Amino acid sequence: MEGGVSALRLTMAWEAAEQGPAEIRMTTGRLQLAVEGRCATRAIDDWSRTVQDDVRLSAYPLALWIAANWWRLKCEPRRSPGGTAALEPTGWAMAHCLQAAGYGYVWPNVTLESDGQTMGVTSRAVPPTAAEPIEYLSSFEARVPLDAAVGALRDFVQVVLYRLAAVGLAGADLSALWQEVLREERSNTDAAYRALEAQLGCDPGDASPDLVERLIELRRQVGAECVGEMAAACAGPDPAPVLETVLRLAAQEGLAGRLAERPGSAERHRAAITPWERGRDLARLARTHWGISAGPVNDADLASLIGLSAAEMFTGGAEPGTPAPAFAAYEPQPYAVRYHPRARSRPGRRFEVARVLADHLAAPAGDRWLPVTHLATARQKVQRAFAAEFLAPAKELHSAAGAGALDLDDLAEAYGVSPWAIEHQMRHAAAL
Repeated sequence: MEGGVSALRLTMAWEAAEQGPAEIRMTTGRLQLAVEGRCATRAIDDWSRTVQDDVRLSAYPLALWIAANWWRLKCEPRRSPGGTAALEPTGWAMAHCLQAAGYGYVWPNVTLESDGQTMGVTSRAVPPTAAEPIEYLSSFEARVPLDAAVGALRDFVQVVLYRLAAVGLAGADLSALWQEVLREERSNTDAAYRALEAQLGCDPGDASPDLVERLIELRRQVGAECVGEMAAACAGPDPAPVLETVLRLAAQEGLAGRLAERPGSAERHRAAITPWERGRDLARLARTHWGISAGPVNDADLASLIGLSAAEMFTGGAEPGTPAPAFAAYEPQPYAVRYHPRARSRPGRRFEVARVLADHLAAPAGDRWLPVTHLATARQKVQRAFAAEFLAPAKELHSAAGAGALDLDDLAEAYGVSPWAIEHQMRHAAAL
């Protein structure tokens, strides 16, 4: 999901209901979920044969679902860039897809997922069935600033609690759960613990305490944000062995190098704008600062930016099936690193090295590790956008393709990247 960011809005108009438990009846009404005027709740009701932007549901199950999945909604990224909720593990989908709110209602097919900077809102149309006469019509993808999205979800839960109080109901389950969430948010220690659990793909209390404590100690040693990325990269049925592999690699020598000096103006690119724009902007800045002219970056020049020879840059690499991601670890000497590669193909290794360079420019000052993972976090998006633009500038590709001199595979060979990267850059150039 590229493009800009929008605003999320969740509203309820209360209506009378006669069936179900009191909490359900007294929080029934017309729900509207919209992002900048695009309504995920736009639907056809077969009974009334009308199209409306809101749908009759109970707010209580949705508020309960939000509260139960609070930390995962805030902190857990999508596992793979460009994937869909259907490709994620079942547990991930249950924590991120509104349809899991249940209680017998037909919920819109909306997925919410954080990349650490924004929250993605993906709506997919839902055709009617013989048993369920509601047809949801909207299909769209949008991104909302994370703080604003979290605020909208927080406000919705609070509105439901106000409604319950106004009609003389305690809403015990929701109230107790929400008070626990608020208590955890007020405690830096508890909030950090819950965030790591969520990044590991676990519900509150489900992660191994020993594993979480090891990650907390690692945060103190190498930095909070990079450990959060590593925790999410370890997520799966058994994350402990993945972390053990990472720690074992970190204790090994790796490829000893020295990263190029950062441009003095790189700091201003660490906030605002989308990750994709930030990565491309940094790539253009880096090319200028490091004296790289137009055209492909050859192996020797790329390797020199990480303090290696071209031959050294292509040594090592993870064996197939090794679960740990690639990363570079800073040494005590300025800019010195130990690089632990993963990619084995030439295009893959070049792209990976460029991603390490991106993280070197964009990572928080306190991070001692530069992780290169499969995650769809803002940090990894910056890396991917940087690597693509640094190695194969979009405008150059557009000009070359327009001249008809080279096809996709020829361009990939010339620029030393995958055909996928060329195709992605061409799409970006066409949108300029």
